[in-house]
Amino acid sequence: MLIARFSDGIIDIIMGILCDRTNSKYGKFRPWILWTAIPLGDNLIDVVHYSKFQSNRKVVYAYATYLLFFLIYTANNIPYAP
Repeated sequence: MLIARFSDGIIDIIMGILCDRTNSKYGKFRPWILWTAIPLGDNLIDVVHYSKFQSNRKVVYAYATYLLFFLIYTANNIPYAP
């Protein structure tokens, strides 16, 4: 979990830079919110979904979906606070 939180801090900075450099007809931040809305919802289902793996694979599944969720969550929510 420490690795997940540490990587989230780095990804926040990178996402802020990406949002600032985005130029589209919809603005800087709206495309990120729109592009990541459906993947965020889909990944949230994966995070809370019960997997039928063996116990050691459940841990790997939980960490992988948790890390992916916070990556997409960052891409969706950093643009809300410019």
